[in-house]
Amino acid sequence: MIKSIEIINNNYPDECKYMSNVFNQGDKFEFTNGLNILVGTNGSGKSSLLKLLRVYTMCDEIGRSRVTNDSVKQLINFYKLDSNYELRDAAKIIADYRISTYSTLDSARCNSYSGVNVPQAFLYNSELKSKSDGQSILARTDLISMYMNDTSTHRFDESLEFSLKSEYNRLVKPYFKKNSIDELRFTVILDEPDKNLDIENIEMVENDLLLSTKTSQIIAAIHNPIMIYRLSKLNNVNFIELTEGYIDKINKLINKLN
Repeated sequence: MIKSIEIINNNYPDECKYMSNVFNQGDKFEFTNGLNILVGTNGSGKSSLLKLLRVYTMCDEIGRSRVTNDSVKQLINFYKLDSNYELRDAAKIIADYRISTYSTLDSARCNSYSGVNVPQAFLYNSELKSKSDGQSILARTDLISMYMNDTSTHRFDESLEFSLKSEYNRLVKPYFKKNSIDELRFTVILDEPDKNLDIENIEMVENDLLLSTKTSQIIAAIHNPIMIYRLSKLNNVNFIELTEGYIDKINKLINKLN
């Protein structure tokens, strides 16, 4: 489970320099058990925040938390040396680092990881390729819902052999230890599970997301105003507004149409 993320500084690697235009030093976002929804205008930082969460939980490249050369390099790239040559990180993420975090992969990246032990629920597999974008998203959400309600333990995977083991032990593990909590609940990160859905399928995806959180945590960026409106009426959904007053704006607009 991920409890919170705090922006420590804006020293992002070159490929993520755009984040310095989105977040300010000291920005903090808190998450709860169950369903967490990121909302805001285009460019407000929803996908950027998910990117940071994926990098620091080492699931950005493969789709689940796994220690590899690529994931170690990517995370270390978010560290910077200060004037005393001490490490300082771009973000502080409080989480249970013993448990895996999962993230869906797009079709192009999935082709590179066919042999990796990532649950099919998080891959763009051959069955989904035969469906439209909206149908494939709905089918994948169904798979995720079934998978997440499995009561088996989802341990953080440190089993692979990799050449950067000394860097991992020296730089990454101390960060995990310093920012770890005891909360054995795994997390799934979803970017736009509402994308390309028609009105009939919105409710089905909502149900999948809500059912999935009985034994897990979901952190999702949602754009669809109708889905945001419907979920905002529930007491068990934690909203993180990256644009202040965004939910009120949606509610006022939909109520006006009514």
